[in-house]
Formats: sequence, C-alpha cells, structure tokens
Amino acid sequence: IVSQPGAVYASQDALYLAVSHTNPYGGDPTVERSAIHKFGISDRARDTHYQASGYVRGHALSQFAMDEKDGNLRMATTSGYAPSDDAESQITILHRVGDRLNTIGSIQHIAPTEDIRAVRFDGDMGFVVTFKKTDPLFVFDLSNPTNPRTLGELKIPGFSTYMHMLDATHLLTIGYDADDHGDFAYFDGVMLQIFDVSDPTNPRKVHDHIIGSRGSSSEALTNHLAFTWYPEENLLAVPMTVRARSARSAMGQRMPTDHNSCAMPAARTM
Repeated sequence: IVSQPGAVYASQDALYLAVSHTNPYGGDPTVERSAIHKFGISDRARDTHYQASGYVRGHALSQFAMDEKDGNLRMATTSGYAPSDDAESQITILHRVGDRLNTIGSIQHIAPTEDIRAVRFDGDMGFVVTFKKTDPLFVFDLSNPTNPRTLGELKIPGFSTYMHMLDATHLLTIGYDADDHGDFAYFDGVMLQIFDVSDPTNPRKVHDHIIGSRGSSSEALTNHLAFTWYPEENLLAVPMTVRARSARSAMGQRMPTDHNSCAMPAARTM
C-alpha cells in the first residue's frame, strides 16, 4: 500500500488504516471519502500481510472512530466540517469478502450541520458526540451489523472530546463547556461529565464538573494517554493548564462511588 498517513486502529488480529481522500474510487470528485485498508497481524511475521480495501463516506476523527467486532469493522465518520450546511455524520459497518471491504449496514444523516468530536464503541453499543453549539450524545445499537439503529440522544451545552467507559452503564467524558451566543458559542472551561446509559433510549447526565474558565486546557482533551482513570481509587488524573475563575475552580475532588448521586463534583486534577 502506497498511501498518505491516516487514522490507525488495531484489534487483536487486524490493523486498519483509514485515509481521507477526494474521489478515491471514481465518482463525484467533490465527495469526501476514506479509503480503508485491512492488514492481518500476528505474533508470527509471515502471518502479517495485506488483506483487503474498501471505502466509506467522510473522514474518521481518530482510532476511536473504528472498532472491530465479530470480524466486522464499525466506523463513525463525518462528511464536511461544521458549521457547513453540508456537514453530517454516519456509521458504516464493513465486512471482508476476498480483497474487498464491503458495506453491510449503515446509519446515515447523523446530526446535519455538525461534526463528530468523540466516539466510543463498547460491545454492541456505539456512542458518538457531535458539536456545533450544543453537545448531542447519540447512543446506537450495533448488535445487528446489517441493521444498526439509533436508540437515544441527549443535548447539552458544550461537547466531549474523549469518552471512557467507567462500567457497562456509565461514560466518563472530558471536553469543553460552551457559552452560547446565538450564532456562535465560546469554549468556557474544561468540563468533566458522567453519563448514565443504562437505558440507552434515554441517556442522562448525572455529574458534571467544570475546571477553570475560557483559556483553560488539558492535554487529555486531544491525547487519551494523558487521561488516567484509577478504578480501585475512584480517581481521575489529568494534567491541566488552568485559567481559574476562582481558587475553587482549580481544585478537584474524589470521584463519588455512587454514579447515580449528583452531590459531588466529578474529578481530582493533577
């Protein structure tokens, strides 16, 4: 494969490379597509080799936008960029047949005019955050790869850039709070949140904690290796650059052990 660089995702037995192109396989040259290349990988060098290629609409945000289950690749991609009226997202499920990766299922027209800011796959479930001025968290049922379904949606201010599974029914996220000004929104502090997805048709925010004000940032917003969750201690550690609105804004607290209680802020910062 001779290619530009792209997002790379690896399962136990395969490595996938997603490379955004304009018109990689013919057709409308204005349509953005991503070429997907699959390689078999193994602890034995001779079993590591190219297997197949295919394509999907749009571009992948990162390796978290890809996931393999039962030999099928699930991908979340965005065509265009917010706030363009043409921007929208999709989930595509690909299955290998010979040297081709064929689409066997998809969900189209997710969040028109918005783009994807975070993705997490977990078993038969998929979670996607999009953003323009608010943060819709979408929950998808991917148990039937030929008929994936949208189950629920929650709209809140701001957006998440990374999602981490606390357990089977709770998501811990980091992102930005947003201050809505009509036609636009300011980023306003780093926001940590916990979502209860035990009922996937009705996702709920059960905790939030905002650190600093406009101008605050964290490496963990764009680098998941800077996001460290210690489940034994119920402790989150993230590096922070804080523009504090008050001394208390820069302080953190231990994660509550009861995810259903909203009484305590949801972070300790380092």
